Amino acid sequence: LGDKETIDSAVLGSMDEESIRGLSARAEACAATERVEQFLRTPSGRPFDEAEFAALSKAALRAALAAYGKPFSGKVEQLRERLRGAQWQAEARKLREENAALSRRVASLEKELEKK
Repeated sequence: LGDKETIDSAVLGSMDEESIRGLSARAEACAATERVEQFLRTPSGRPFDEAEFAALSKAALRAALAAYGKPFSGKVEQLRERLRGAQWQAEARKLREENAALSRRVASLEKELEKK
């Protein structure tokens, strides 16, 4: 056995074109799901931008919508619009949570000032 790149090349070389496309679509769908989960989990996560939306395949759109818990059937443009809406809702929820945390912090600091 050779190095990893040689093995990967040999494996891919033995696959037909349709199998490679299927593997690529699954990898893209997994990446889209991970991106959504990161966006939902972390403050530093960011939603897809317009260029990324345009590049997402139908499989990736479906995977991203499933990660948001949204319906994932329909035409590609319907899926893109649904994903945009899901992202806006999630972003709005994150902003409301940040605002609430900041409001609590301000209230806490105001109480400390009153004590002094």
